[in-house]
Amino acid sequence: MRARAAAGLVCDDGRPRVCLWPELGGARSAVVRAEVRRVTDTLAGRGVAVPGGFTMAARPGPDEAGLGVPTDARAQDVAPAVVGGLLPRAPDCARRGEPYPAAAVIGTVTAWLTARAGPDGTTVPAAGVDVRFTEALAARAARLLQLPGGAQLDWYRATTAALADCATAAGGGGP
Repeated sequence: MRARAAAGLVCDDGRPRVCLWPELGGARSAVVRAEVRRVTDTLAGRGVAVPGGFTMAARPGPDEAGLGVPTDARAQDVAPAVVGGLLPRAPDCARRGEPYPAAAVIGTVTAWLTARAGPDGTTVPAAGVDVRFTEALAARAARLLQLPGGAQLDWYRATTAALADCATAAGGGGP
């Protein structure tokens, strides 16, 4: 299967730039763009670096993150898509099946980012409410959220760096 040509994307000039497939239509695209900006503004205000753009293209370019929203996206679909886009793509070594020690913390990073993107920045969606999170993941993220903001960001940066290769073990999923 071939990836769709990125030339067909409809991109805007906002910050961050958002590139969507045309079949989302005007009204749905407006909702997605507004939510991407709301979520990224929230995360940036809490110290999380966000790229200059989000794209539905199969291979995001430099300073872009993927945005995996469905073509029938609703506002509540956008925050998980932004969070997913902020996670590093699995490195080639992991896709080849080589040991990938940092993979064990992907869930914790996802839960932490989801909480930081939320209204109060400290509430992890409960296991069962958000099927992405087990009780153990939610508990680890909740412990992280009790740390000072700088310590949380240091953990996040170190963990996402570890996720980018197969040689680095992440910090154990948090405290």
